[in-house]
Amino acid sequence: MKRVLRSVNPNSAWLVCLLFVPLASAQVQHTTKAETDRFLLCARAAFQKPVYTTIHGPWFDADMSCSSEREEIIRELQDRKIPAFENDSAILLLPSGMRPDIGITDRYGHKVTWHKFEINVHVGSFGDTLPQGSRPLRKDERDRVAKAILDQALPPPLVPAYADVADDSGEMTVDLFLDAHHLSTDTESVVAVFGAGGATRLAYGELIHGTYRMLWDTPLLGPDVDVSYNDVNGDGIQEIVAQWTESGGSVSYEALAVFNSKGEELTRQEECYPRPHAEPAQFACPIWGSDIEFEKNSSGKYDILEVPNDQANPEDAERFTLVDGRYIRSKKLNGPTTKKR
Repeated sequence: MKRVLRSVNPNSAWLVCLLFVPLASAQVQHTTKAETDRFLLCARAAFQKPVYTTIHGPWFDADMSCSSEREEIIRELQDRKIPAFENDSAILLLPSGMRPDIGITDRYGHKVTWHKFEINVHVGSFGDTLPQGSRPLRKDERDRVAKAILDQALPPPLVPAYADVADDSGEMTVDLFLDAHHLSTDTESVVAVFGAGGATRLAYGELIHGTYRMLWDTPLLGPDVDVSYNDVNGDGIQEIVAQWTESGGSVSYEALAVFNSKGEELTRQEECYPRPHAEPAQFACPIWGSDIEFEKNSSGKYDILEVPNDQANPEDAERFTLVDGRYIRSKKLNGPTTKKR
């Protein structure tokens, strides 16, 4: 059963206008390898505020040099005909085809007609039933954690078609769901799901003596991510399990990605879910199929069983085994199995 990410009660969620003082984030590890994200981090350092794109781009390659000078970055964007909007707290970059003077936002015909924008941040917890080992953050903790993540994490792409439009301004909402959880008895972690409708990412940090320190964030995941915890390698430290649904036409698949406390993507595969309208390196590369389950093996570690599609016999599920810190496809099962989450 999937855990719905939402606020527990009206006091556990708040809506704020994105406005904060930039902090140093040199020690945060951004695990993405995408050229687009390299540029966004560089531009944020120059502008001293987060730089957002959209689920439809723009994307950048290695030719985008990204100077440390604000004016030079603006010139590079103008050369590529990329519209750039700025307010007191953020920068928003749109694909060249989304310019308000053109009026088309995407291939479905949604329109961008506004020339100003506002980003609201909705902060909440994972749901009514917290995972075992988790606790709700106090308001003062939540405020500090949210502020640090907004300042230091790579922001998720926005969906302009979802904007609430008033006069000449488009207002978009970013969700930030937080969970304080003991991955081990010694460390209290804070796992965040940071998203805006089209895609999300995880942001991870630790609370030590009341002080929060953000440590890493992940590549992009899908929408509506469900988070749970499982000690998949049997070392006494739980890993973070992210699950979501990938849809393409009339077909949908379950996707599963596992990250350890260092931010390493244990489930990263060589063949990734196709994303023809994005830079693939921006995204995690999960295990996906019509049904995915964990099964504990004789060594105390967890294998992953995957039924590739709805036409496949569940008894012919494929097994992924943890080898040297990475899940590797091994072989098909020979007969029925008892599946365990």
